[in-house]
Amino acid sequence: SDNMITRERYLERIRPLYDVDIIKVIMGPRRSGKSVILSMICDEIDADDDHKIQINLEDLRFDFIKDAKDLDEYVRKQTAMDGKYYLFLDEIQYVKDFAKALASIKATTDCSIFVTGSNSRMLSGELASMITGRTMQFEVLPFSYSESKEYVTMIDGSIPDDFITDYIKLGGYPQRFQMGNESMAHRFLDELYQSVVEKDIRGRHPDIDIDKFKRIASFVLAN
Repeated sequence: SDNMITRERYLERIRPLYDVDIIKVIMGPRRSGKSVILSMICDEIDADDDHKIQINLEDLRFDFIKDAKDLDEYVRKQTAMDGKYYLFLDEIQYVKDFAKALASIKATTDCSIFVTGSNSRMLSGELASMITGRTMQFEVLPFSYSESKEYVTMIDGSIPDDFITDYIKLGGYPQRFQMGNESMAHRFLDELYQSVVEKDIRGRHPDIDIDKFKRIASFVLAN
């Protein structure tokens, strides 16, 4: 939606690196706003659209990009003209051996690379082993209290009196503010949690006992 606050606390840290030859890695939990930050960076960069390549790996249009070779070939085709390119790869963890592709693209193309991913352990591990010293990581979190106030004011025109209680109880995930009431917000957060468990934890560790994991996680959170 157009209702988006500028997440300046992140942009101001990444901005000095827009043209630096280092892979900018934006990590953080699902739905915390990484894709929005990526598109804000893309909008800020002063280059024509032909030199900005945006690939969202959760988008079915890019479903043909399965592994490092697919990604490398696609990017090569898109960067055939002269000039510097800006490459934006959203949810890179869906590409098998993505670090190999990034190393190859980085070595052969004049481009500034930005990637996001939900599974931060995997991202940092695989990138660190492949491209040591060539990456910089930025951890993105859901809205802080002040960002939440700014966002709700933008949507509703004002914030309720007991907003601090609401924030402590339900947190700062951007989409939850669009839910009509508290029970819908709870449902959204519950489904978000399930998708993190399924896509990021189980996706990374397929043989994990999910029931045991959930019981231990509940115990840890409750204490």
